[in-house]
This record gives sequence, C-alpha cells and structure tokens, in this order.
Amino acid sequence: MSKKILIVEDELDIANWFKKQLDLKGGYDVDLAEGGQQALDKIAKTQYDLIFLDLVMPEVDGTEVLKAIKTEPDKYKKAPIMALTNVTNDDTKKEVEKYGVKKFIVKTDADIDAVVDEFFK
Repeated sequence: MSKKILIVEDELDIANWFKKQLDLKGGYDVDLAEGGQQALDKIAKTQYDLIFLDLVMPEVDGTEVLKAIKTEPDKYKKAPIMALTNVTNDDTKKEVEKYGVKKFIVKTDADIDAVVDEFFK
C-alpha cells in the first residue's frame, strides 16, 4: 500500500515540483494543499503518513496549522510533520519544534527523495 503524503505549499510551482519528484519515485499517494486552511480541512478528513508544511503562507500560516493540530487533537488526524520553508532563523526552528515538527527542511536545499527515504526507512 502506498504512503499518503500531504504537501502544504502556497507557491504552486514549488508544490508541483515536489509532487513530481515523489510521483517519479513511485509508491506515494501525494496530495496538495495550497494554504493552511485547505491543509486543516484535508488533515481533518484524511490520515496522512507524512506532511510537508510550508511555514510562511498568507491567511493561515504553518505555525497556525501546527497550533490547531496540537490544540484540537480530536479534530485533526495525527501525522509526522516536516517544516518546508526558506525561513532559517533559530527562533522559527524553536517555535515549530515545540509543536513536534520532526525535521526542518530548507526548500532551496531540499532533496525530497533523500528526506522521504530517510523518513520511511
């Protein structure tokens, strides 16, 4: 059975690039959410095996998504979350780590295949 992955990214070119990389690798059912609210709606309905979450998005940002998941565990299905962002300051890392983020991935440096392989070993 394929692993379900959600990519939450408001920049569609980036989201589609990551999705394409995973599709080429095979074995993954990849879903996209264009923003935080759409991500929360999907997470409430679907059990994902892994979520890549952009932190900087308009309206509902990644930190708000993390807070909602943590404060309303009966509403949102749990899944490991990896922060996918270009924000690299220590304060941001500390903020998202307190919500249980498993890894902090800089988009410009991301090797999505290696990250997924490492996670699903």
